[in-house]
Amino acid sequence: VLVAVPLYHAYGWDLGLLPTLCTGATMFLEEEISARRVAKLLRDHNIDVLPGTPSMYRELAKLPTAKALKVTNPRFLSGGSKLDADVAQAMLDEYGVRLISCYHTTETGVIALDVQGKNQDSVGKTVDGVELRFTAPKAKKPASGASPAAAKQGVIWVRSSALSPRSIGPFKEERVKAREVAIGESDGDGWFRTGDLGRFDRSARLYLTGREDDVVKIEGKRVALGEVEGCLEAFPKVKAAQARLESDPFAGSMVVARVVATSHCEAEEIIDHCARNLAPYKVPRRIEFCDRI
Repeated sequence: VLVAVPLYHAYGWDLGLLPTLCTGATMFLEEEISARRVAKLLRDHNIDVLPGTPSMYRELAKLPTAKALKVTNPRFLSGGSKLDADVAQAMLDEYGVRLISCYHTTETGVIALDVQGKNQDSVGKTVDGVELRFTAPKAKKPASGASPAAAKQGVIWVRSSALSPRSIGPFKEERVKAREVAIGESDGDGWFRTGDLGRFDRSARLYLTGREDDVVKIEGKRVALGEVEGCLEAFPKVKAAQARLESDPFAGSMVVARVVATSHCEAEEIIDHCARNLAPYKVPRRIEFCDRI
């Protein structure tokens, strides 16, 4: 098992360290997260299991030294953000490996896996022991006694023995109505509100379709677009701002912002302002000027 994501991140802990302890496998813990280094370890040590991110696989596929791996039944997992079809195809072409899309959250652990790796748009089927239900975005909680097949799309709620009994985080400040289960919390029956929107197809494969709030994920890290917009509008030369998530086949997921300027300014000024006030992964990579939002 090659762990190329930090152990303090739930993804690295759940899919790197814990499987190693449970199976007695050998774990390679890599602190230098570079595509060249990861590619060398894959070749030199016949890595079977690799929990990674779409951006890491994107960089691996672009290496001029990329070649098919001599390993039987590799299980290379992709989580933290959406896996683009071109990245999955590039890994198959260059390394002969089908990536396994994974739906994982800090509070619930692994929810679903696309074990066959043949449908990049889906995160696969729910794993054993995990119950999943959908509600309308404005529903307070899953209906008591409702069948799991009652709804095929909507807000995703999860219940399992792996669910954390409690969590501490920013969502505690986002209660919207009394008696309503907030995003990131559980109801009295143990159903956890993920905040993710999704749907089942006829084969019970899960597709993620968005969020019910403004929180997006970039390489597994939560980004509240409202926070980015607030930072942009705090800049003296910006009257209004709107942030969104964009996925680029080469650069991966990134924040892009539309802004209405009060006076002439350069995009670099705005980006520098954000860089001084936001974590690096929250800083907009591109600024688009417009007359109104």
